[in-house]
Amino acid sequence: KGKGKGKEKGKGKRPRSGGEFEEEIQVSTEGIDPDFGLRAKLVGEGGRNVRHVEEQTRCVVSVGHDDGDGVLRITVSAADQAALNSGREMCEDLMKTVLDEAGVSRKRGRTAPEGKGKGKGKRKAPNDSEGRAAKAHKTE
Repeated sequence: KGKGKGKEKGKGKRPRSGGEFEEEIQVSTEGIDPDFGLRAKLVGEGGRNVRHVEEQTRCVVSVGHDDGDGVLRITVSAADQAALNSGREMCEDLMKTVLDEAGVSRKRGRTAPEGKGKGKGKRKAPNDSEGRAAKAHKTE
């Protein structure tokens, strides 16, 4: 081996820890078909999803394997709290998207308004005996 050809160098190598701030997100695998490939969907083709989160937030993201306990763990680490918060938020959004694709709905740790909301729906009006809204009539 020549100079600079040690083990620590190589394509695709990245630091295992992004800093002193670290958080673990646990994803229950209960009710998800093992053939769905939950971890593969979270990581993305060629690590695309993880790399995107890392590039956008300056975090290091690690997606573990389900060790048979029914929980898959996503570890997010960063040098500062703001980066950690951004990384966690992006990972939670990714997790929600993948779980929706799997046909499993899960509540996030925090509830934040999403989308446009429920809208107004049908307006209540004075009802007749069968619960139908009364029609307005023009008078001339």
